[in-house]
Amino acid sequence: MVATAPAQVDGLLAIGLSDNSVALWDLSKRALVTRVKSPEKCLLYSMRMWGDSVREFLVASGTILNEILI
Repeated sequence: MVATAPAQVDGLLAIGLSDNSVALWDLSKRALVTRVKSPEKCLLYSMRMWGDSVREFLVASGTILNEILI
C-alpha cells in the first residue's frame, strides 16, 4: 500500500509506506531526500497526508490495532 502527496512548492513527492514511514523524493533529481520513520513499530492500515510544503507537512495514520498516530 502506498499513499502519495505532491508538495509542489518544494518540488518533492511524499510517499507513505506500509511500515508507517514516509519517504520524500526530489523528482527532478530522481533522488531520495529523506525517510522519516515512526517510533511506533506497527503495520499501516491507512494514511492521510496534508500540507503544501515540508514545513507544513502532517501525517495521520491508522494501524491494524485500531489506533491513530499523528
